[in-house]
Amino acid sequence: MAFTTQWAQGSRKSQGRYGDPDECDEDPLGRGLSDEFDKTLQVSLWNQAKRALDDCAETNSFKVAMAEILFSLTLKYADEQGDGHESLQGDEHNRHVMDTELRIQTAIDEGGHSVYLERGARRLHVLKRRSETFEKLSKGKARKERINDERDVHEGESEEKTTMKLVYWLAIMFDTIAAAVAERPVTVSDDESKEHSAEGAGNSNSSTTSESDERWNDRYIIRRHQRLAPLRWPCPEEAIARELRDAAPVKVLLFRKLTGIQSLSSRGASQQVIEDAIQDGLSVYLHWNLTYGPLFQDCIECHDSLPANVQSWYVCLLGHWLLAVMILADCVRLADEQDLSMPLRARDRAEAGLVEELRGTAMRAVSDLARVSTPREDGMSRLTEFHPAVTEGALLTEPWTMMLIRTFSMGGTLLLNAMKKAKNSGSFEGGPVTELYGRCEDCVRALWYLGRKSGLSRQVAGILVDDLRHERLQKLNIRTQSAEAGTF
Repeated sequence: MAFTTQWAQGSRKSQGRYGDPDECDEDPLGRGLSDEFDKTLQVSLWNQAKRALDDCAETNSFKVAMAEILFSLTLKYADEQGDGHESLQGDEHNRHVMDTELRIQTAIDEGGHSVYLERGARRLHVLKRRSETFEKLSKGKARKERINDERDVHEGESEEKTTMKLVYWLAIMFDTIAAAVAERPVTVSDDESKEHSAEGAGNSNSSTTSESDERWNDRYIIRRHQRLAPLRWPCPEEAIARELRDAAPVKVLLFRKLTGIQSLSSRGASQQVIEDAIQDGLSVYLHWNLTYGPLFQDCIECHDSLPANVQSWYVCLLGHWLLAVMILADCVRLADEQDLSMPLRARDRAEAGLVEELRGTAMRAVSDLARVSTPREDGMSRLTEFHPAVTEGALLTEPWTMMLIRTFSMGGTLLLNAMKKAKNSGSFEGGPVTELYGRCEDCVRALWYLGRKSGLSRQVAGILVDDLRHERLQKLNIRTQSAEAGTF
């Protein structure tokens, strides 16, 4: 109930439409909306769910673990009026004390860090270990009693075991993404979360086994589906659904590589080890671009012609992937600037502008994703087959709202920085600045609509709007000064 009330639709906030942030007479962020029933309901159920989970914290149960995972996706209600970042007015435009990126990060940090995902992943790991131990003991006892081997195999492939494995890997994937984003260690180590079938394929070759031991499920995730050419749209719905299923583990693999780079950098590993981790991450990025990149580009360009379930699926998947790419760029930049990586490779990356390329490609893709997935006035983005709470746009179907908040806030910040850099180079209007301004506003619009579920998203949108207004006023001041100078 706490999870589902994020989509409550009884308030004006949940039915509002985005306005132009440049029209100062309007209030596009809806900061003046009063507390309504939806807020009371969300706060009450969130607190009840938290108390219920804390009461059964010592109960090792798959149901409890699943509830903890679900609750970790549920954002705590944040009051959009209490962010302390009100719109800048008048002379305050000249006093940007806090950097936009810092203000956004502060707002996100104030949202709190959910420990329930870590608890759920750890609980499932314990239950999985106990189940495997019990299964081994049962098989050993069965062999002694000379029970038919076929029965053992059948029991090993039972529906209960398959369900347990699916829930366990769901927790591993969520924990991997959350760990990379929060820059914390993963709850379950690489050795404990390997796919056994990936390792078993190379038992006859010691070098192959060694490679599999060093890399987390690479062989199982990347090499199981080799293609001569990427899938393109239009194609059968079954084909694109299968491709999206295959792409999801690759996304998780990149996040896992990011946790490795972060961990090695924090504990001061050797330059060669960190460099190898960076190359592993870049290889996953390259694999995605070659295998899935063209299809996702087709999805953005042909968004309105896609089936509703494909729209929802690819938007969530691509949003997470682009967040991973932007974090990868930050990890590479930090490692190279602090001399943690191999100097020769770092110099090659600097000369090639790799970090700038990663950021530029990702931030533009983020704005494109925001543009096509947010509700539109023409109604073309409507998902008629879905629940009324999410029917206006694929963006609203994302269950893990915090991840898209991070994606669009990070993309918007990069676009703002690029716009400021373009202005400093002498471009005050038209060309790149106008394009970047429009792209940044697309990210703001996406955050605003995510604000139907999350007050935090509206806070972040407000911070970006403040900076956009500041930059627009700066441009107007420059134009006014130039005009006045021309009259003398």
